[in-house]
Amino acid sequence: MGPVVGGMIAAAYSLRAAILFNGFTKIIVVVIAIFLIRETRPETTGASTDGQRAKSPPLDYRLFLTRTFIALAIATLAFSMMTDGIYKSLMPLYAHNDLQLSVPDIGRLIGIGGLLAIATSLPNGLMMDRIGRKVALVPGLALLGVASYLVGTSGSFQALVVVAIVYGIAESMTGDSTQVFAIDMAPPDRRGSFLGVWFLFTHAGGFIVPLAVGFVAEIYGFQTAFFTVALLLWVSAALTLLLAKEVRKVAKRVDPSPEVEG
Repeated sequence: MGPVVGGMIAAAYSLRAAILFNGFTKIIVVVIAIFLIRETRPETTGASTDGQRAKSPPLDYRLFLTRTFIALAIATLAFSMMTDGIYKSLMPLYAHNDLQLSVPDIGRLIGIGGLLAIATSLPNGLMMDRIGRKVALVPGLALLGVASYLVGTSGSFQALVVVAIVYGIAESMTGDSTQVFAIDMAPPDRRGSFLGVWFLFTHAGGFIVPLAVGFVAEIYGFQTAFFTVALLLWVSAALTLLLAKEVRKVAKRVDPSPEVEG
């Protein structure tokens, strides 16, 4: 909804009005977080004799040296290249400067991607639970590569609509599955620490990737950046397929109705 509403406000008033509206909505979210979201009790390894919560064992950093974690870190970096580097940064510039699209049109394009991500989330979650995480992650990375390639070959609003559709489906498949994969790998009693290190990698990618992709686009052009990211996403999909292994065993579906003997 954000890009669509922001584009409408920017077209009716100004970009500054859209930014101020965005800031105001975040203040509302902070109030909701403070007063309406309660703390969840962290999982522990037990309690001491005086009733105090027992200390959790230290985090084993060898978890971050496994082939699965390394493949997942590369996949997350490639995912950031597409989301932060291409779709949210370079594609709007390319659409505005080269294709002469208006701000509302660009907002609609990004909104279409978000709408498709919403539509894909539930079936993607069901598929991950019943079949596995890689069945969503690997095709999601490959489809993101297709979306990045298509941006470089697009010359109209209609062509970018196709990009937005492919991107929205792939963004949900990839983003959701990487997070679920990371939660599967996290030790139950050290989940916060593990995910803290995990998000250190993801946020570092979000910081470095736009700079790197923007540098490539500045020196070699938009198309080179789009095609390069597409290639990296396809390589990441292959590495994930070959190196990553499912951490959580998918449970077989059991009929909840009791059997009747006799």
